[in-house]
Amino acid sequence: MNFRKWKTPAILAFAAISACFAWGVRTTQAEIGGILSGITPELGEGLPLESPVTLSADTVSFDEENGVALAEGNVEVGFGTRTIKADRIRYDMNSGEAEFVGRVHYEQEGDEFSFDRIVLNIKTELGAMYNGRIRIRSNNYQISSEVMEKTGKRSFFLREGELTTCPCEPEPDWKFGIGKTNVTLDGYAYARDVTFRIRDIPVLWVPWAAFPVKLSRQSGLLLPTFSQSSSRGFSIQLPYYWAINRWSDATFTMDAMTKRGYRPEAEYRFVLNNASEGAVRGTHFHDRETDDTRYRYYGENLFRYSEHFFTNAQWDIPSDDLYYVDLVEEEILRTARHVPSRGFGAWKGSGDSQALS
Repeated sequence: MNFRKWKTPAILAFAAISACFAWGVRTTQAEIGGILSGITPELGEGLPLESPVTLSADTVSFDEENGVALAEGNVEVGFGTRTIKADRIRYDMNSGEAEFVGRVHYEQEGDEFSFDRIVLNIKTELGAMYNGRIRIRSNNYQISSEVMEKTGKRSFFLREGELTTCPCEPEPDWKFGIGKTNVTLDGYAYARDVTFRIRDIPVLWVPWAAFPVKLSRQSGLLLPTFSQSSSRGFSIQLPYYWAINRWSDATFTMDAMTKRGYRPEAEYRFVLNNASEGAVRGTHFHDRETDDTRYRYYGENLFRYSEHFFTNAQWDIPSDDLYYVDLVEEEILRTARHVPSRGFGAWKGSGDSQALS
């Protein structure tokens, strides 16, 4: 592999398209992710061209007469922790069009984007990605599509796409298949030919569906989640999110279990200042399997009232010793001998300090 450091015009050109590419992919991630989890980018966000840039390829050339930069063979462009790989990259400085062809792969802090071909335009801020997928590890989303196209400043089009939060191999436990989707940022996504599949078996089909696409916090239904276990059977969790105010919110979830019935859950979260936050969670229901009332109340709080006094508390109160075994998915809780509740408070004065735990 040859590193062509001396071709300054080509390096600058690829730095520009790399910034455009990073913006384009991050924006596409944000718009699609906005449907799912409220990821909020700034439109037009890109990488500054003065950032350190590395370029390696088998061949690198720059046509000064036509203003075209071309890199071919094992192309890799690096911006710090961000890398872009492709078989071929071409950039036309006059039209502003950049084309990435062949095993195009972008990675940043664990998030991965892989496509067969990507076309972006720096001047129009439009583009499209063909035959690939986006995987967002922070919330485990995987989105794949034949075409992901940015059609306007705040509009997108997807064709033959799939969505899952369980990107298992070789086949996700569940996924939504979507024929066509038109998305308007901070508006709605309108989808046609929507199929819900479990282990690639279609279980539900609707000809048309609408989803909110909000970049700011909005009250409303969230995407359902699905799970299966020998203790609970097949279950579906339907959450509703309530944006109460700037410093607090809540989520109400109905967990429908085939073996144990319906379990409502509530979670309240708050942030009072940079050093004070907490969450309170609880569930209380009738277990059909045991024919008994079961519950769990748990949460954690950290309060700092001043530079002299703060408290920290964590509690977990189940109805019985088998609650975690029967009804909790976290393996560390299912196998724990006990789950402690604890609290701590401290006061610090100018000359002494006191602590209680």
